[in-house]
Amino acid sequence: LTFLPGPKANFAATYDTTCNETDATFLNSTTGTNDSWNWIFGNGQSFSGENPTGSYHYGSSGNYPAMLISTNTANGCSDTSTQYIFVPSFPKASFTCTNVCLGKDALFFDASTADAITPILTWNWDFNGGEQMSTISSPTIVFNSPGQKQVVLDVSTHYCSDDTLITVVVEDI
Repeated sequence: LTFLPGPKANFAATYDTTCNETDATFLNSTTGTNDSWNWIFGNGQSFSGENPTGSYHYGSSGNYPAMLISTNTANGCSDTSTQYIFVPSFPKASFTCTNVCLGKDALFFDASTADAITPILTWNWDFNGGEQMSTISSPTIVFNSPGQKQVVLDVSTHYCSDDTLITVVVEDI
């Protein structure tokens, strides 16, 4: 009775972590005796062969399981290796404000959202074209003149950013 060693599936995936889409390339590094390779990329595409050619596109945010199944057809032994291709989503900048009165504390509340894997790390507030700035998530600002004021919130994760602009009216009391 002869025992042939089974394969130990392994591969490297190379891709840029960009928002909402990426392209990945794959390189087989399986060890042991094997003569059949089946790739499942987690994006609806697959490949049969030792090393996939070209790149594989991931067109929306998500965590995609890319798998290599390596088989020794002589003894039927196989092994599977799985890696995840992570494509982060854009955060969504949003905020509310209360008590926007001349000379009073105006409260700005961050209501931005991001996926659980890539939380918001920075907040950059611009109140009326640079009159006042803040980098905390929910600042309190005092406006010293009445009228319309543009407020911009820019939020960033490790990979992506988004901004929103709202015009608020500072009421003269």
